[in-house]
Amino acid sequence: NNVINQIEKNGIENSLVKLTNRWFSDNFIKNKNYLVKKRLIQVLNTDPKIFLNVFKIYANTEIFPLLNKINHQTILITGENDLGCSPIHNIKMAKEIKDSKLVILPKLKHSILIESPKKVCKLMIDFFK
Repeated sequence: NNVINQIEKNGIENSLVKLTNRWFSDNFIKNKNYLVKKRLIQVLNTDPKIFLNVFKIYANTEIFPLLNKINHQTILITGENDLGCSPIHNIKMAKEIKDSKLVILPKLKHSILIESPKKVCKLMIDFFK
């Protein structure tokens, strides 16, 4: 995984620009930079070993064979431009999960809960009604 290799080689702090561009849309970075900075501070305050291990777990865990065992209604929400958990991955997951609903949020990347919390919450509330 390129992101893991970059973090291992350069450290988290030197990888923040790349991570920021993967996590947030350009518009959000420009207009809500204070929230981006808040997230980056959280990242920098996280133990580097733990932060890197989380990336490794997501990159190296194969969940697709387990998805068809899910027997509850499921909602999958991703950003249209999410590179980490892309719409392509989510479409494949939705096909494997029997009773799933997939929502792809236009123009968003990975940090949908920071960039569009009201929209995500509304989707979840409506789903669980």
